[in-house]
Amino acid sequence: MIGAVRQLPPKAYYQIADVRLQGLVYLLRDDERMQRFRERELGPLMAFDARPGGDLLRVLRAFLYPGGNKAGTATELGLSRPTLYARLAQIEGILKLDLELAESRLSLHVASLALDASQVESMFRSGWASNAGVVS
Repeated sequence: MIGAVRQLPPKAYYQIADVRLQGLVYLLRDDERMQRFRERELGPLMAFDARPGGDLLRVLRAFLYPGGNKAGTATELGLSRPTLYARLAQIEGILKLDLELAESRLSLHVASLALDASQVESMFRSGWASNAGVVS
């Protein structure tokens, strides 16, 4: 949701409708089913990243947010294409899915948005977005 707010014109407050899918996910962030979904989709990758040097969730997000553009993702992350392809293959192995499938990418993207939504309250409380609020 924070990403959606950053892309909007500056306003004092944003309506949930302003942030579309991220708004829906934000509203459902405390729902136990959303939390289980997020854990099911991203849990193995988050566990892998808990090890020293793990950054595959960052790679996955960089790949998903612009729609799965590998060349753009490699450039954004400062990686060679072969290195990016190897990391994406590693992600596929850990999550046991095919990132070429649109449904896999969509599911992971929604789970990533759910992860963001679960963390957004603490970001607002800590003063990260003291100049903007989100109202339903």
